[in-house]
Amino acid sequence: MLLAQNANIRSEGNKTDAFTRDLFDLKSLRRKILCTLAARTFNDEAVQIIQNMDRFAVIPVDFMNLEKLVRSLESILALGNFLNSGTGRGGAHGFIFETFAMLSTVKDAKGNTLLNYLIFLLERDSPGL
Repeated sequence: MLLAQNANIRSEGNKTDAFTRDLFDLKSLRRKILCTLAARTFNDEAVQIIQNMDRFAVIPVDFMNLEKLVRSLESILALGNFLNSGTGRGGAHGFIFETFAMLSTVKDAKGNTLLNYLIFLLERDSPGL
């Protein structure tokens, strides 16, 4: 009697099971679903990426407008080129920021670091910098 009263529920359950089995039988279903999801969210993600790129694009301009920073970076580059003169690394037009760590690790015989020497040069040649 209960089965007869709930025959429609059983019928719906069978349809759901059949649908699920059919989904598993589809080839590349996972890739298709991921592609569909990516297509649905693409515009929102693209707008966010473009906004981030716009924000980051002005950072170099802002930094280069800081005259003291530019002069400090020029001094670091000049010092590096002087130390590397005569090698393949001398005469560089720029450097990566990871090289800043080297300023405090390279030492002379007295234990003074390259950073100490750079600060000395900047204070001597560019007071107020």
